[in-house]
Amino acid sequence: MKKLRVAPLPEPATPDYTVEFSEDVACLVAVAGAAGYGVSPDVAARLWALYSEGLCASWLSVANWSDEAVLECLLKYAVIVDTDDGVPEVPDGYQSWLDYAVDAMTLPVSEFSTLNDVQREAATAALREAAREELDKLRRLAGRASS
Repeated sequence: MKKLRVAPLPEPATPDYTVEFSEDVACLVAVAGAAGYGVSPDVAARLWALYSEGLCASWLSVANWSDEAVLECLLKYAVIVDTDDGVPEVPDGYQSWLDYAVDAMTLPVSEFSTLNDVQREAATAALREAAREELDKLRRLAGRASS
């Protein structure tokens, strides 16, 4: 049986706010850190961009904002996760370890050895797409549950 899936759409180019607004991003990371929250520049920039977009702006400058106001805005779109000090930071470019795991996922050795290179690439892409779909579904369900 053949299955139909949603064709992958090209991701729109997203601006690299960590470069374009590096001083603001450094401020965001510092404010979060002073309040006891660890956040990477990439995640801080994404949180601030979400807040800015919520006010119909592409990017709001943090100049003249109090630390308390900046932190409140960052926390609006953040999920706070308690971690042990021994847990490494999520790699740059990823929202969570699950996102990283999906992109790093490979086929089991038992499947890997029976495929040629082209088949292996196609099977790995399909495996990762299926995992992304499952993760997206879980996120949608979690969003409904928390509403």
